Amino acid sequence: LNGYYEKYKIIIIDCGGFESGELLGSIATCSKFYITLHPSQFDSETLPKLFKNIRNILAAKEEKPKIKLFFNFANFQTDVEEANSSLRGYFKEKKINFVELMDISIKWIKYLKKGNKTGETVFDLVPKTPADKKGLIQMKLLVKDILS
Repeated sequence: LNGYYEKYKIIIIDCGGFESGELLGSIATCSKFYITLHPSQFDSETLPKLFKNIRNILAAKEEKPKIKLFFNFANFQTDVEEANSSLRGYFKEKKINFVELMDISIKWIKYLKKGNKTGETVFDLVPKTPADKKGLIQMKLLVKDILS
């Protein structure tokens, strides 16, 4: 990525796998790191391993990245408040104080799909229902956070 740092102000890397080299390397080199958590990943296997890997990387870094987590409910009928409450309890129990839980959830994936087809950004799209308005507001908050 060295050649890109001079050319671009923001570089977004999408990498999966809680133990993949790409993911761990990204955490080691970034200034901000966003974890998108699907409700199916919120289990006793994935999160402890991911957070253990993050702790190990942070222990070796002088400049710590901002790590934020939000839920992706694109394909799930899960209550956002219930999921966030459950995760806050998990963070407290496991003493996970190096990850910020964002009070947003991305359930409105249709805006991303529409924007990809039309070339519009989330700031150009117009919501048609109250639920769509809430979803679009949350998408805008996420984009603003990434760009800040």
